[in-house]
Amino acid sequence: MKKVGFAVLALSLLAGPAAAASQSWYYTKITYYSDATKTVVVGRITDLCNGETTTMGIVTPYYNIDTGSCP
Repeated sequence: MKKVGFAVLALSLLAGPAAAASQSWYYTKITYYSDATKTVVVGRITDLCNGETTTMGIVTPYYNIDTGSCP
């Protein structure tokens, strides 16, 4: 239960910057990894072009941020 609470808190803290970076003509994807090797994905937040946000898994200190143009 403690991990879920941490994940929810971390997601809420990151939602502000991720949402601010996301615009209607861009998508933003933050992929979280289990450790610094960044080989095992444990979570993901995606801000879609239509304004929706999808979340999966847990938030860790090891992540990559990808952005791109919408079609």
